[in-house]
Amino acid sequence: MTFSRRQVLKGIVSLPMITAFGCATAPYGSQNSYLSQFLEPHEQNSVFHWLDILLQQIRDQRITPPRAAYNIAMPLVAGFIAANGISRTYNDDYKVGFGPQGADPEIAYGVAFSVAAAEVFQQPFAIEKHHFLARFENSRSKSEAIAWGKKVGRYVIKMRNDDGAEPRKVNYYLGRYQRRED
Repeated sequence: MTFSRRQVLKGIVSLPMITAFGCATAPYGSQNSYLSQFLEPHEQNSVFHWLDILLQQIRDQRITPPRAAYNIAMPLVAGFIAANGISRTYNDDYKVGFGPQGADPEIAYGVAFSVAAAEVFQQPFAIEKHHFLARFENSRSKSEAIAWGKKVGRYVIKMRNDDGAEPRKVNYYLGRYQRRED
């Protein structure tokens, strides 16, 4: 296989764009989307939308099951906390507080989810977040939901730092605790 100089230059130019924005996942309805295989278009919602993106990333990055479970759990929890902070349906067990009244819980869910997902996958999800937010009209409700979602996403990331999920960064080491002499 031979490459022309134009193909090589095009590849070199596109590399910073890929690293800056990440690789876009397949949209709903495409063959690579998990949702379109079993979910009717009228049944799609933000939770399924972002879960589909996660499943595609797990597939594309070939993440093993233990790490995949962590990568699914953290964004789902962040999204739930953000939406619940606005809707106030359940108790605030995570001590984040309540979000602004009148903010859109669906937008807050998506933003918090994408912030946490970006951390666990080490990929920005900028394109996915842009497409998600473009579905909603610009309004005060949207702006407040975006700010709340970012706050909750960062809170969950901070809460999960040093939790022992990284095998090389386990928060216990030999010699850290003194041994009792019996």
